Amino acid sequence: MPTLMTVLLCIAGACAVGILLWLRRTPGKAAATPLAQDAATPRVRTAIQSFSATADQAEAESEVAADGGAALPTALQSFVLLRSDTADRPTPQTLLELAEALPEPHAMFLQVTRELDDIDEITAAVTHEPALAANVLRTVNSAAFGLTTPISSVHHAIAYLGVSYVKGLIAQSALARTLPASAPGSAQEAAMHRLWKSSQIASASAFLLARNLGVENPSVTSTQALLANLGDINLVSLRPELACLYAPEVSLFERVQGQQAELGANGAMLAALLAERWGLPGTIKATLDLSLLPLAVPPGDHPLEGDDLTAATVVYLAGRIGDAAVFRELQDIADLSLGDERPMELHYLPAYLEAAGLQRLHATLQDNATRRALNRILAAARS
Repeated sequence: MPTLMTVLLCIAGACAVGILLWLRRTPGKAAATPLAQDAATPRVRTAIQSFSATADQAEAESEVAADGGAALPTALQSFVLLRSDTADRPTPQTLLELAEALPEPHAMFLQVTRELDDIDEITAAVTHEPALAANVLRTVNSAAFGLTTPISSVHHAIAYLGVSYVKGLIAQSALARTLPASAPGSAQEAAMHRLWKSSQIASASAFLLARNLGVENPSVTSTQALLANLGDINLVSLRPELACLYAPEVSLFERVQGQQAELGANGAMLAALLAERWGLPGTIKATLDLSLLPLAVPPGDHPLEGDDLTAATVVYLAGRIGDAAVFRELQDIADLSLGDERPMELHYLPAYLEAAGLQRLHATLQDNATRRALNRILAAARS
């Protein structure tokens, strides 16, 4: 009996020990599982964070590459460029009211924008207008060009200044006959003078660059550059209070921003409307409508491509050269900043040059003959 009791007690003790051991094992395993999960969770989260950071970095690098290797300026991030086909409803009416207040341009203006490209034809047109002939001779003999021997022949003067530049003088003379007169010495008169000078320099620069870069139809490109300020010129003539937007040192971005804030439209929209109403070639109207896009969007968002995008890029660059000469007193084309320190209106230009196949522009600008020719054009801003 004692022996039986001893055996039973041993069995009971062994069971109790087994139960205690089992109870101690179970919490240990249960605790081990969360620990393992906690250890794994940070590794999963880190992998996701790493992937997200890599994606964000790739996206940022893509954006930087798309806009020419520099971070997008804050002002451009929130800027929306208005266009004729995207403006809200009141804007077209604003443009119509402005356009209706302008008379039809002089016939010579229309001739310049269409087919007047030959030097003999230009000479004939100028010599039939004594005031225009005097203006051409006064310009070429001004101190800005530093001629040792004065030029007295209109044909010689046109050959020296270039057909493209003289076309600008003709356009200015022809359009001035129909626009409201500016008060002498007023801010409006000064703004009009700067805009015409910028247009003439842009036209001559566009022709030179287009020819040296192998762009098709340099004379067409030159005419498009000449008319890029058409909307601004007419806008200032009708709204003299906006002359402050064309003061020295005011940038293209500030100008367009001010126009849109005041009118709900911009100069490019008015220029395109006038081109349509005046019967200018359709290609010119389309160019004017899109003329400000390189300011606001990368080339991937531009509707033009191929040769058309190439011409549009040259026209935009020539316009900025004209503005730099007139509004910022650029005297040497070598001082035009196209690198990381370039002005905001040239932010997207490197991307446009690449998209348009114009990477050789930098080498062209460094060519001594091209530099001298462009600097002679820039000198006209001081005439």
